Amino acid sequence: MTQPPIETILYDLGNVILPFNNYQIAEKLSRTAQRKEFQDPQKLFSYLFDLQKGVINRFDAGKVSPREFFKSIKENIGLSLSFDEFVPIWSDIFVEDQEVSQIIRSQKGRWRLGLLSNTDPSTSITSFQNSLL
Repeated sequence: MTQPPIETILYDLGNVILPFNNYQIAEKLSRTAQRKEFQDPQKLFSYLFDLQKGVINRFDAGKVSPREFFKSIKENIGLSLSFDEFVPIWSDIFVEDQEVSQIIRSQKGRWRLGLLSNTDPSTSITSFQNSLL
């Protein structure tokens, strides 16, 4: 039995093409937290990213907008930041994996390529997407 030819290759953006580590968000935000318990990056990381109870879960599910998410965090941990100061801390966490990008570039023109992502709307990675594909 012959296998059908590959027509399309789909790639995931976060932690495939662009690795990231959310802990750096907690480290940066903990420096501006006014509530003492959240000045500890580990406690702040758990508050934000715990798989069951993290505040990120409602945001990732699309139940709150980026501004509503920020407002909730600001109030609960006592952030001394504006939304415009928060966005780069939240979204500038990606680093391009050059080896994966090179593989993708080598496939350009040979197959139809697609990019999938569940990256949140406050992340500014559009220029990367355009340069890769």
